[in-house]
Amino acid sequence: METAILGAGPTGLGAAWRLSQEDRGGKTNGALPFLLLDESPTPGGRAASFTTPEGFTFDYGGHVLFPHAEYPEFAKLLEQVVPRWHHSVPVRGVWIADRFIPTPVQRNIHLLPVTTMAVCLWGLWLRRRTETQLEPNLREYLSAQFGEPLTRLVMSPLNQKMWAHSPDAMGSAWSSSRSGSKEKNIPDVSVRSILRNLLLNRDDPGWTSTTFVRYPLEGGMGSIWDRISHSIAENRRRFKCGVVSIDTRRKRLYLSDKAVVQYERVVTSIPLDVLLGLLRDQPCLQARAREFRAAQVQLCGFGLRGPMPVALKGVHALNIPAPEIPFWRVNFPSNFSPGTVPQSGGAWSILCESSLAPCSNVRYNEEQIEQTLRRMGFIPPSAKVVSSFTSAFAHGYPVPFAGRDNLLNEVQEKLEGLDIYSRGRFGGWRYEVSNQDHAFMQGVEIIDRLREGKAEYTYRKTW
Repeated sequence: METAILGAGPTGLGAAWRLSQEDRGGKTNGALPFLLLDESPTPGGRAASFTTPEGFTFDYGGHVLFPHAEYPEFAKLLEQVVPRWHHSVPVRGVWIADRFIPTPVQRNIHLLPVTTMAVCLWGLWLRRRTETQLEPNLREYLSAQFGEPLTRLVMSPLNQKMWAHSPDAMGSAWSSSRSGSKEKNIPDVSVRSILRNLLLNRDDPGWTSTTFVRYPLEGGMGSIWDRISHSIAENRRRFKCGVVSIDTRRKRLYLSDKAVVQYERVVTSIPLDVLLGLLRDQPCLQARAREFRAAQVQLCGFGLRGPMPVALKGVHALNIPAPEIPFWRVNFPSNFSPGTVPQSGGAWSILCESSLAPCSNVRYNEEQIEQTLRRMGFIPPSAKVVSSFTSAFAHGYPVPFAGRDNLLNEVQEKLEGLDIYSRGRFGGWRYEVSNQDHAFMQGVEIIDRLREGKAEYTYRKTW
C-alpha cells in the first residue's frame, strides 16, 4: 500500500475520501494507492449510531453538527450524502437546584437561587485576572475568569465530571478555542451584562429563535459516515480487521486476520496511546503511551412511550454538575430529530453520559440510571421504558492534561520521522479541534500535505 489508513471514523474516512477522488482502481508506483482498515464491523468510530430492535436510534455520544464556515468542501459533501435533514433550535442548559439554566450558565446566574446568585455575583466582582506567560491549570483559569464561588459551585464540578480528572491537573489552553460557534469552548462573561440581565429579568442563552442546527432526519449522525464510507471503493476498505503490531523499520502492519500489509506511510486516527503500544520496535515511544490521559465513557439510553415533561420539550442537552448524579450530561435524541424514534405511540428518547477515570471499575446499570432520571423528574411516572441502549468505551474524551502540548510535539515529531501521521479526536489528542468536521478535514488535509505539500489548517503543525 502507498497509504495505510487506520481507523474508519471521520478522520480516516476523510483521508480515504480524498485519496478515492484520485483513485481509479490502478496502482501507484507498483503499490495500491490506499487501504482503509478498522477493527469495528461498521464505519464511523465514535461518531457512529445504533438503532435498537424497537426502532430507537442513539448516537455514541451527544453529537451535533456545528460546521465551520471555513470548510465549504465538507458542507458540500454533506448535501450530497444526506437526503433529508431536520432543523431545530439548539436549546442547551445546565440543571442546577432542580431548575433549567440556559448555557452559558455564567451569563445566566440571575436564574440561580437568590443566595447562590448573590455569592457568585460577588465572586465575579472580586475575581482577579492575572497575565502570565505560563498556562494556568484549568481550576486557576476558571477562578480567574468567573470568580471562586461560581467555579466551586458549578464550573469546577462540571469539568471534573466531564473529564473524570481534577481541573488542577488539566491545562486550560483548549478553553479559548472555538468549536464550531463564535464562542470560546468556555465563553467569557462580564459583570455588567449579568447585572443588566438581572435588572431586566432577561435570559442570555447561546441561541436565538432563529438559530438552527441540522441533524439527519433518519439514521442518526452515524448515517453520514456510513454513506461516506460507501462512496469509497469496496476493495479499498476492510472492516473487522485490527492492527496487532507495527514494524516501523520494515514498514509492515500485522493484522488480526494474520495478513501483513507493506506500506509507504500510515495515516492513523486510532488512539495515540494505543498506537504507541503497537510499535514493537520503538520501545522509547511505547513507553510514552502511559503519559496520555483519557476519560472512559459509559452511555445509557432509553426509548420511552408516554408524555415527555413539558420542561424538556425541545431541549437538546442538559449538563449536570451535581456530584451525586452519576451522569454529567443528558441528551434527548428525539428532540434532535423525530426520525430517531418510532412514529407512533408518543415515543421519545433520552441518553445519559457518564465519564469515568481511566482505571475506574465503576459501572452504572440501567436500573440505577432510570431510577435517577425518575427521581429528577426527567422520566415521569406515566412514561414507560420500551427500549434501552448501553455502551462503554475506554477512550471517551482526550483529556487536555497539563503538559499535553509538549508531549504531543515530541511524540508527533518522532512518528512523522517514521512516516506515521496521527490525526483526529484521539489520534491528534486535541479536544479543541475534534468536532466531526474538524476530524474529517484533518484526514483530508494530511493527504493534501503529503501529496501536494499544502500546509495543514486544522491540526496545525507545531513541532
